Amino acid sequence: MKRISIYFFLITIIVVVYSCRKDYRIIEQAPNNTPISIKSFIPPGFPSLSSDLNIRPDNPLTEEGIALGRRLFYDVKLSGNNTQSCGSCHIQKYAFTNGPDLPLSFGADGISRTKRNTPPSFNLLWSKHFMWDGSQPGIEEQATGPITNPVEMNQDLKLLVNELQSDPNYPALFKKAFGSDSITIARVQMALGQFERTIISGSSKYDLFMQRKVNFTPDEYAGLAIFQSMTLGDCVHCHSLGGAFTDFAFKHNGLDTALPGGTIDVGRFGITHQVFDSMMFKTPTLRNIALTSPYMHDGRFKTLEEVVEFYDHGFYRNKNLDVNMALLPKNRMTVTQKAQLVTFLKTLTDTVFTKDTKLSNPF
Repeated sequence: MKRISIYFFLITIIVVVYSCRKDYRIIEQAPNNTPISIKSFIPPGFPSLSSDLNIRPDNPLTEEGIALGRRLFYDVKLSGNNTQSCGSCHIQKYAFTNGPDLPLSFGADGISRTKRNTPPSFNLLWSKHFMWDGSQPGIEEQATGPITNPVEMNQDLKLLVNELQSDPNYPALFKKAFGSDSITIARVQMALGQFERTIISGSSKYDLFMQRKVNFTPDEYAGLAIFQSMTLGDCVHCHSLGGAFTDFAFKHNGLDTALPGGTIDVGRFGITHQVFDSMMFKTPTLRNIALTSPYMHDGRFKTLEEVVEFYDHGFYRNKNLDVNMALLPKNRMTVTQKAQLVTFLKTLTDTVFTKDTKLSNPF
């Protein structure tokens, strides 16, 4: 009897797994779509092993899915009052941030302000957690966070589905991408996820330098050395050289975290409720840093020069301060060295990416 019970148990598991896999493939893609290898989007010098990439086996890239996701990304229908799209705050020419004049973004109502500075939405393929506090676990999940946020796009997902379903274009586009004209939030997330995985920046002067296609100026060379120096810039502990220019970790970087009005942004602690996560925020990428001002999670610094001054001598020695920063003396760099560091950071600007028409507004 024991063997029979085990036998029937195994058969049940196989049937359930097979059924789940069958349903999974139905929403995966339209039958005639050909998946595009994610590696075709990866620039030279970037991590390319599957373990390094934020990919979902059930959501492979296809031309149809990417095109749909791009259209959704720029469609104001995603906001409750049809005035704001994802692309309204993630602007291509500013490396998919909100631009230099807005420390905090406006919501769709034109009055509400977001709690934090708009993070850049590129090279998400290598990230494992999303938002400044890591509150979203995946690219698909983070795509609808701002859509439903009452301070941001303030859209009801059921109403969004109805609006897209009644649109004269979207049912056919969803059918091309997923094999059915039935629109669901899961498919909206998947399409947005496909497009956002293709928003990749890897054609800066630094990249060309690493490929030995161009040379650095003397000040750019000096700035790179300062960036790597453990006694001067010491930037590489958190902003590792190479593809990402971030360690994707959560750090306390010595900011006085009081916000206007005296409120405190507790950072990752608000998600984990672990004391050691208090005031910690995700390390942002330094790619395109010259385009993504203002800086820090609250947009308090307007210029790269201000940021360098802060890391040279303006940081606070809080109890949760990153251990590498805690070891650093203040006033380490000369005026010339700080200027050279800024000069190097500007080599991370990628104008090929900011002008790529495949990433631009299709409307």
